[in-house]
Amino acid sequence: MAQTPTLRTPVLKILRVATFHDEALATHSDPEHARLRARNETATAQLAACRDEYEASVLALSRPRARVAIADRAADREIDLLDLAARHADGGKPGALHGRLFPRGKTVIVQPVGATEIAALGELIRALDAGGGPLRDEWLARITAVRDRYESALADRERARTLCAVRRAALTEARRVWIDCYKQNQGALRELHASDKRAYESFFDDIDPPTGGGGEKDEGGEPEGA
Repeated sequence: MAQTPTLRTPVLKILRVATFHDEALATHSDPEHARLRARNETATAQLAACRDEYEASVLALSRPRARVAIADRAADREIDLLDLAARHADGGKPGALHGRLFPRGKTVIVQPVGATEIAALGELIRALDAGGGPLRDEWLARITAVRDRYESALADRERARTLCAVRRAALTEARRVWIDCYKQNQGALRELHASDKRAYESFFDDIDPPTGGGGEKDEGGEPEGA
């Protein structure tokens, strides 16, 4: 008897098993086999849809991740330039102005990534506003702009991550529903074909078929989905 897929079985393999099951059920035209086929089709369609939605959300997450990386580099570049401007205003080396803007140095701002750097940029903006002197007018706007872009990119990334989590949970639930339906069909077919074990087993494919229909090595070894 072929194995029953589990919650750990890749979706592509489940869909392959489901397609085999559908085709085997389609060879019978009576109402009971039609009912079992309809149940399999409904669960399979939902599983395939959830798989597609989850994979789309994973791909979509790449864009805000890229925007965060770009915003991080842009922020670090502006801070490096502000550091040089402050040194220049102090006469070529860190002095009073530089100390007001970077009381703990530049590294504590450019080294973090994400929300920590956003907070550090907020501190720098407040320092520029309060004690930026000749650098205030130009650099307050510039640092505020890179902070805002960074913060927006992080928010987009978090929304995309949340959507991925939601869709992954939906995919897990759809996989569970399909497995439950498959097991129910197994039970019903066991009763319908109680006197013919081979007929019963013909409705179910192996998760990993060892050979193709002609005795050759199976060719269904594409990379598996989630």
